[in-house]
Amino acid sequence: MPDTAFENRDFLHQMGQSGEFLKELADEKVVEKAFENIDKFNKKYRISKFILDKDIEKRLMMDKGLKIFVLV
Repeated sequence: MPDTAFENRDFLHQMGQSGEFLKELADEKVVEKAFENIDKFNKKYRISKFILDKDIEKRLMMDKGLKIFVLV
């Protein structure tokens, strides 16, 4: 992870992969489509923090030697 994080919050200009602003203005339709795609991804695939925390908690308990038995 880099020492500093840079976020592009100015969506008027495009940003290159190395972090410099490009001279071309961003196409408004392209930006809107990107945000729509992010929303679709989040709705389909995002895992809630609560579920993720519970999963991590269970995995840590198993690593510590806790055994769970299910009696049927």
